[in-house]
Amino acid sequence: MASISDQNWLVWNQGKNPLVNFNFMLRVEMLYDLPCKGIRAFSRELEYDFIQEGGLNDYVHMRRKPITRPFTLEIDRYVGVDYMDPMPLGADLALPVLLFVSRNHDQFIPGVVARTYVFTGCTVMKKTYGDLAGDQSGLLVETTTLGYREMLCVDIPWSEVGDNIPKNVTSPPTNSKTKEQSASELKEKSQNMYERAKKAQDKAADEYDDAEVTALINELTAAKDSLIGKDPKVQELKNRLQNRITNLTLRQESVSEAQASCKKQHDLCKDANDEVQGKVDTDVSGIEAGYEKVKKYAEQTEYHEREVRELEQYISSARSLLKEAEAARIQEEQEEQEETSPEAPSSEDILPEGIPTENPPPENPPPENPPPENPPAPTEA
Repeated sequence: MASISDQNWLVWNQGKNPLVNFNFMLRVEMLYDLPCKGIRAFSRELEYDFIQEGGLNDYVHMRRKPITRPFTLEIDRYVGVDYMDPMPLGADLALPVLLFVSRNHDQFIPGVVARTYVFTGCTVMKKTYGDLAGDQSGLLVETTTLGYREMLCVDIPWSEVGDNIPKNVTSPPTNSKTKEQSASELKEKSQNMYERAKKAQDKAADEYDDAEVTALINELTAAKDSLIGKDPKVQELKNRLQNRITNLTLRQESVSEAQASCKKQHDLCKDANDEVQGKVDTDVSGIEAGYEKVKKYAEQTEYHEREVRELEQYISSARSLLKEAEAARIQEEQEEQEETSPEAPSSEDILPEGIPTENPPPENPPPENPPPENPPAPTEA
């Protein structure tokens, strides 16, 4: 009698290469390939009447009865990834909906993927448009509920490649890319992704300083309070300062959360990479699944680092506005000083009494044409 062991080449399904649950894709109307966050709550169930026979205590008779409710599946998808909604509310889909589950994240070929779910007679029964929360960062998710009549589950046995298959056996098409990437290559890619995550985490830690932002908000508040003029331009500047203070306060809270999320995703990426580096080279499927986790965590780390970096624009704009407020304050002080400074005293206020302010005229002014002192003697004829 044959046993499932490494020496039994007739039995390929030895449980060494189980199918992962995160490489899947939904195809609607044979036209739209939809990447989804998750697909939940789909099953196939028959309804029965239970009939108890008199004198029989070990079991009951089961008689199948008509279905009284539709079968459903729930599809969670991210918002903003389509030009049009392929599943509007109330739509009756003409063609079957196909759900592919593959061993690789980029190979969804009908008849080659490991498992295919076929849903027929589909109708869009319900749409849940997701939750919105202003106190935390996240992606908007929309849930679509499909009702279907029949479901068919198709398994492709030759998609599984066990570790015990001889070298001279040709690998199935679905595993061609996995076999092209060796364990060392996947480990190197995982290490590179972790280094990207570490670089993003270091940037997020250096780009944001909570004490610096708090000090800047206090300076803006002091600058706003120092402007006391009633000129329309001054009032407009004060309004701009108040808006900038409000924006910075809100951004400070969100960036603090983004910085914490960046560190959390970095730590998860580090743990996943350590797990990948610790796997044996023969576990190619496990290494590939671990690499996908490292890649996901690294991308999330870089995303949160970009959120932290966006605060720098607000800080630069606030510093420019602070300089403008300082110039307006100096101008106000100069104008106030000019209004309150006393006028220069006149010469009459400075000279004591009795001193003329101007040169007085002489008492005996000389004649306009005074006679000569020695008139000339008359000449003889």
